[in-house]
Amino acid sequence: MNALTEIGIFVLQTLGGLYVLLVLLRFLLQVIRADIYNPICQFIVKATNTFIIPLRKVVPSIAGYDTSSLLVALVVQAITIFLSGLVTGSVVDPLSLLLWSLIGLASLVVIVFYIAMIIIIIISFLVLFNVVSPANNHPIILLIRQLTNPLCAPFQRLFPPSSGFDLSPIFVFMILHIVRILLAHAAAATNLNFMLVPGI
Repeated sequence: MNALTEIGIFVLQTLGGLYVLLVLLRFLLQVIRADIYNPICQFIVKATNTFIIPLRKVVPSIAGYDTSSLLVALVVQAITIFLSGLVTGSVVDPLSLLLWSLIGLASLVVIVFYIAMIIIIIISFLVLFNVVSPANNHPIILLIRQLTNPLCAPFQRLFPPSSGFDLSPIFVFMILHIVRILLAHAAAATNLNFMLVPGI
């Protein structure tokens, strides 16, 4: 692979992956009913409206969920993989393109929650050592708490936090890791080319 090919893939993966990430975040924040007035939410909505708003006119929501966001994420992911394949001289058949796109999106969702959980654990330690106030209302902190609460809540009901210690992140990490193992096996079964798929 020459330098131009590497640069081409890097640009495609970065731009395509970033847009897919924003669209997925938009969907996830809608699922958890995040505060729409949070400036981070406002930015994500404005950055992704271009394709999602027109698509909503023809793609109905299902059970109150914005399926147009998922469709945009899937299409952009598939286009990114297809163009990356062209740059490397690889031809990706339609079935592989669909499967790789779905695996890439699922993997990206897992990565989002991984990072969110790590940040929330760091914030918890900072609160424990009085570096950060428990009542900190920074938009990013509020958003990450809203994102991780639905994952932690079931385990917090089983194992209520005590003396400042919360065991729920351990169980969430275990589930996320199990999902990553399943995705890795799915990727292997579809002969996924990791170089072409953002989020892997």
